[in-house]
Amino acid sequence: MEGGVVHDPGDGTLEWGAWFELTDPSERITSSMLHFFGDMMHNLPNLLPKAHQHPLGWYPTMVLSVEYKGEIPDDPAISRRIVGVYSRSSFMNTDLHDIYVELWTSPSISGLGGGIETEGWRDKQVCLGISSQTALIVPRCIAPLELFMTHYFLLCICF
Repeated sequence: MEGGVVHDPGDGTLEWGAWFELTDPSERITSSMLHFFGDMMHNLPNLLPKAHQHPLGWYPTMVLSVEYKGEIPDDPAISRRIVGVYSRSSFMNTDLHDIYVELWTSPSISGLGGGIETEGWRDKQVCLGISSQTALIVPRCIAPLELFMTHYFLLCICF
C-alpha cells in the first residue's frame, strides 16, 4: 500500500508513504535493515505532477544518515516483518534534492484485521529510525561510472 500527497500550492512539500513486508515468513526486521528501508522511497522528482517532472533519469544517493531510535517492541500486536516508511521532501535545487524519512513499526497482520482498521492501532506504533539523505538528479544518458569518476575527482580536489 502506498500513497503520495501534494500540499497547498506554493508549500513546496511532497509526502509519500508505504508499508514494506518481508516475503519470507521466517525473516524479521532488524536494526541493520533500517539503512536499506531508509533509502526505499519515491524520489522527489517522481512525485511531482507530470507537467513538472524531469526527463527520465535516475537518482543516486550521495549522502545517507540514519538515526537509530529503538527496537521493535516484543508485542504480538506489532509486526516483526512489516515496516512503515514515510518520506517528505521540500527542497530541490538544480541537480540535488533532500529527503527526510521516518521508519515505523506496523500492526501485526492479525492486528491489521485483514485490512480493517482497528481503533487505537497508531498509538501502539514506535518510530524505529529517521533518515535524511541528499540525492542527485542524473539524466539517464550519463553512465554510473562516469558520474562516479566525476564526483570522486571533485571530492579529491576538495580535500
